[in-house]
Amino acid sequence: MSLFLTFIYALLTLFIRFIYQLLYLNLFITFVYGFVYNFVYKLYKFCLCLFCFIVYNLFMRIYDSKLYFCLFQLYFIKFLFTVLFILCLSIVYGFYLYQFFLLFVYGFILYFIYFLFVYKFCLQWVVLWLFMVVVITLFMALFMGFLNSTHLPFGISIQPFAQFNQNQIQNQNQNQNQNKIPVIDFSENEPIICRRCGGYLSPFSKINEFENNWECSLCKTLNSIPSYYFSILNQNIHQITSNQLIEIIINSNQNINEFKYLFIIEKTQKMIESNIFNLIISSILKIIENQNQNQNQNQFNQNQFNQNQNQNDLFPKKPKCKIGLITFNKSIQIYNFNQNSRFESEIITDIDDIFIPIPESSIFIDIYENEDNKNKLKEYLNIIISSSLNENENDNNFIDDYDKSNHSSFGVAIELGSLILQKSGGKIITFNSTLPNYGKGKFDLNLNSNSNQKEKEKFNFEIENQHYQKLENFMRLRTSQGIKISNVLYGMDEVIMNQNSEIFLPTIDCDQSITFLLEHDSRLKNQTNIYIQFAMIYSNNKQNNEKRKRRIRIFNLELKTSSNLKEIFEKANQEVIISILSKNTAKEIKNYKIEEIKKRIIKKCEK
Repeated sequence: MSLFLTFIYALLTLFIRFIYQLLYLNLFITFVYGFVYNFVYKLYKFCLCLFCFIVYNLFMRIYDSKLYFCLFQLYFIKFLFTVLFILCLSIVYGFYLYQFFLLFVYGFILYFIYFLFVYKFCLQWVVLWLFMVVVITLFMALFMGFLNSTHLPFGISIQPFAQFNQNQIQNQNQNQNQNKIPVIDFSENEPIICRRCGGYLSPFSKINEFENNWECSLCKTLNSIPSYYFSILNQNIHQITSNQLIEIIINSNQNINEFKYLFIIEKTQKMIESNIFNLIISSILKIIENQNQNQNQNQFNQNQFNQNQNQNDLFPKKPKCKIGLITFNKSIQIYNFNQNSRFESEIITDIDDIFIPIPESSIFIDIYENEDNKNKLKEYLNIIISSSLNENENDNNFIDDYDKSNHSSFGVAIELGSLILQKSGGKIITFNSTLPNYGKGKFDLNLNSNSNQKEKEKFNFEIENQHYQKLENFMRLRTSQGIKISNVLYGMDEVIMNQNSEIFLPTIDCDQSITFLLEHDSRLKNQTNIYIQFAMIYSNNKQNNEKRKRRIRIFNLELKTSSNLKEIFEKANQEVIISILSKNTAKEIKNYKIEEIKKRIIKKCEK
């Protein structure tokens, strides 16, 4: 009798799943196309379930023959075996732990009702198998996961500083008001954020002007709006509620109105003899001259633009751009640009105890302040070139002889540059051709060809030194309840994510993107909306001589959930899928062989 009911359950399970999938696919042709593969896959799981049923029935028959058990003990042991059987089914069908607890609760309630009202043996099996068919099949259909069955990666790829393509540029030229990202000034006050999750006010937030509060779209928490914020909201409410991409100007203690470029150039025998060092210095000279020409060409347009601006506007008449120079070999050379001093450089030989030997004001020179500074910098750079060519041998106090042993203390130079720009901020531009082999951050080149019969291909992609991993940026991704970040992909670089989902990664430019792999749970309801908010802190560097300010670029995205397989495949972004697969592959190179990675990619594509 039990074996017969087992086969009845199997037939009912296949029939219910057939009707369920047919209703959600909407197209019978699409279902028939993938039915063969799904049928074989489901048949494998059905055989495992059938084995669990047989073992379960055998245990039930054994304990039914034990007459010395009292009634409560008998049903309690049966209940334990029932729970064990449900656990086996949950493992076979890939359920999560919380889904098993739901099955456990439903099974306990139904078994308790049965214990009170059912006394006949035949009705016991009818109720039990009916429970198995309805509850387990229903939970498999709802929580097995359409996303897992499609084998599509669930993630979002963000390119924070992406440039517009030609079609977008043409459309924006027709409407100049849409040519810029909306910017809201919160420099005098703190931005409006959620007190629970820290999310920013977005177009999907609900604002109640009568009760002076707003509802966060991420965590659904009500937050009060201070009275002094209404003046800001009244001016910018349209930009906040109608744009998914906005920028917020925040207050910062950093002096970012003066943008600084710090050039760090290797000065070894290899760089000097190959003439690369002189080419770099000459290129810097040409850039300064081109900047002067471009400034003269744009002077008329800039003056016409400044006629409509006040003296206290955000667009000064002259940009503030300062340039500094550091060279390195076995020692570190910092060049002094003090107007009152002669041409000289400070040499740091003790690289184990790094420090700044001269004031920060003497390290940088403002090339736009007056023509004298620009001419002095040109003369300074020409002397550096002539010194490297041994044309100025008498001025030994200015330039030291380059290191003939090709020692490169690149890590120490980067650390010194970061120390110089720690308070003011800026950009470091480095030029080096030699592997760092001296001081902090050096690399030990292993030339031993003896492999000892071991596969060492994957060790070629390991990070040898963690010294350079401390140079990082900051960003954060916030999601609705029921969505969490499982992994972060950023090429082959290591990305650090703390418990607050704050992301730390190296420098990112307009051509680079970062990918977040996401996971969801059963709290997501069908045909509901989920919200994703990405925020990145940076300092702007725009045209028209704008003052640089600390900004937060915020991306807001609204997504709809669905249990329709046809709709899921139609809305899938193929470019993002390829990006996720490629970044996953790049990350797996450090752990697997190339041939094994190829097989893994083929296996993923076959699914």
